[in-house]
Amino acid sequence: MDPILTEEKCLNAFPALKTVLYKGCIIRFAETYSNRSNSANPLYTRREDYEDVIRYAEKHYADNKQAACFKVISTDSYTSLDDLLERKSYEKIHETDILSLPLQYTPLNTDINIVLSSSFSDNWLRSMCALQTMNESDAKTCTRILKAVQVETIVCSFFVNSEFAACGYTTIENGCAGFYDIVVKKELRNKGLGRQVMLTLMNEAHKRGCTTGYLQVMKNNEPAYHLYEKLGFTYSYSYWYRKK
Repeated sequence: MDPILTEEKCLNAFPALKTVLYKGCIIRFAETYSNRSNSANPLYTRREDYEDVIRYAEKHYADNKQAACFKVISTDSYTSLDDLLERKSYEKIHETDILSLPLQYTPLNTDINIVLSSSFSDNWLRSMCALQTMNESDAKTCTRILKAVQVETIVCSFFVNSEFAACGYTTIENGCAGFYDIVVKKELRNKGLGRQVMLTLMNEAHKRGCTTGYLQVMKNNEPAYHLYEKLGFTYSYSYWYRKK
């Protein structure tokens, strides 16, 4: 997978509430909720502009009373940026891998009530935020972010005994499916529900013409990493944040 094109899709799957563009850098703001929507993404920034872009981003984050944050991906073009940020005392945090696989239909047998939709309902958003035990402020911001998604989506709800038990969503762009917010209720984890969420979304994406799937998983999330590897996902590239 092309890391830059994949990063574009990741930005579309979880948009910021405010965005500033400067010299090929996409600087995002979302009331401090999630580094994904509160970081500078220099996808098209020239190396000779790194110093200027860092100063520009630092000013805007300071104006918003936020710590400056850059997203760095593991490509050669980002090496000098990563070194520069390290010299400027930016801490490296939240190392994450992008995994991908060719999509194909996988038979799925389940007695769980599965509901698929093409948009984020208020009930789904409340339930997903509750599964992640978000505080009220973060839940409101996350809700606004997901309601701003403009690409095609598949939103999945799983019910066990009429109880909202697990969920996830997929975004679709140019034959590529991204899988996000795969969450299982704490009391029901390690029972295969996460796998069923993924297989349901993978099958539906395949039905809609997607040939490739990808997702993000933090390096230290061993249970999730194990699940995705069992499903056939393999390593594509990594990213991390540099935060002041």
